[in-house]
Amino acid sequence: MWAAIVLYLHTVRVSLPNDSSLIRIPHADKVAHCFLFFVFAFILVRMMQAQTNKRATTAQWLIVLLFCSFYGAFMEYLQAILPSQRDSDVLDWVADIIGSSLGIFIALRNVLPSIFELQRGK
Repeated sequence: MWAAIVLYLHTVRVSLPNDSSLIRIPHADKVAHCFLFFVFAFILVRMMQAQTNKRATTAQWLIVLLFCSFYGAFMEYLQAILPSQRDSDVLDWVADIIGSSLGIFIALRNVLPSIFELQRGK
């Protein structure tokens, strides 16, 4: 489900009102990329942990990192070829990888409660 949300947000042009009263945040798109992939990787690692009832192995979190990295690269490729008025940017992909890495790190450290743990009543 989250992958579909990421796909939609990467391919649809989001237009904000051209109002000078809005606060301009430098590199806000990079922060958004980082956040989207943070959540994406966090969910994937926690799903793996919930299925095996143990901490994700090195191989598992590397698979998540590679998957998220390739997914981010694919999203940038789609932005480059689709007529969506979106620009492809290598730095967006770097932000995706950073967000994925942070999501994996936080999931492995068990800092945030997992949706899967909350459903089980742990």
